[in-house]
Amino acid sequence: MYDLESLEPIRLIPFLDFLQLKDKYFTLLEMEFSPDGKEIAFLLSNSNGTSIWIFDLKTGKGSNGYQAPTNLSNVINEPIYRGKNLVWDPSGNGWLLYGAWYLDRQRKQVLWTLKPVPNVTMRDEIYLTPHFLLARTATALTDANGRLLLDRKSFLVSVDIPETAVTESLNAYGSQNDAMIGKGQQVSIEVNIGDVKFGNVDEVKSIIEDVIQQRLEAEGFKVAPDQPVVLKLEYHEQDGNKLKLMKPGSPTPENPSGRTETGKTLQATGAAFKITWIDTQTQQTLWSKEAAVNPRFLILRDATAEEARKQMFEALQSRLMAESIPYFIPKDKNLSILPLEIALPE
Repeated sequence: MYDLESLEPIRLIPFLDFLQLKDKYFTLLEMEFSPDGKEIAFLLSNSNGTSIWIFDLKTGKGSNGYQAPTNLSNVINEPIYRGKNLVWDPSGNGWLLYGAWYLDRQRKQVLWTLKPVPNVTMRDEIYLTPHFLLARTATALTDANGRLLLDRKSFLVSVDIPETAVTESLNAYGSQNDAMIGKGQQVSIEVNIGDVKFGNVDEVKSIIEDVIQQRLEAEGFKVAPDQPVVLKLEYHEQDGNKLKLMKPGSPTPENPSGRTETGKTLQATGAAFKITWIDTQTQQTLWSKEAAVNPRFLILRDATAEEARKQMFEALQSRLMAESIPYFIPKDKNLSILPLEIALPE
């Protein structure tokens, strides 16, 4: 670090010394000073997942601010985000990750998420202020049928952060009397597998059950059989995108990547899943979400359909480990599900 007036070095940060990582190989995704200038946050990714490390500029000591067991960008950076991967809240109490999740620093929990605008291929930067967000409208280039949307005027608009709703729900969180799903609750898992390509249904079911159990336990739930509240996951595979095979070559000004098409294609595998919180006593759906995984780009040593499916399934496991699943669903309809979802303007 350098003094801006004298340009003299004032501190050398022993980066690897304060990172308590078992794996010394990592990717630095973002580095950001805190609003008061007293700390730096580093967003890192390695084989152990995604983490935020905090460096105190006064003491020279580092600490772990957050640890996710998987690569968060597999979930929250799709569609791709144009802004910074990590932005401090002006209060210093949390961070906005990939323009999609607000992570509370003290609780180490996601308090609210941003719902992407439909049909957007690339998300514009979101500006975080103390009490509201600034977002741009008219960011979708096509409609649901793929038709181009022309002559649209874009505006920068404010989106309120529902601070009161979040606070009230946090106050109720942890009270079993006020929650259908709450802190430390015992829940069960049900996994249903449909069609599978190049795989065994029982093996796929076992792997997904293990991933979901790890995901719930990381959120503080206790997984046990025959509980009244069940997290149900339905999964199936089908033909995905047809990918053009490319071969490596030397970069040129006209072709910076150096890759050229071979004229051949590879049939990739896609997958779809649905996650649902269910009250089995009333058969009530408490919450549900559907998503799909369909790779558009793969790096394969062995360019076969079976290898492409293997990579897709590995990416799916990472996605399920990072998928935003409600950890609080209140009985009181005046309270909000956590994490709370904020809709961005179209």
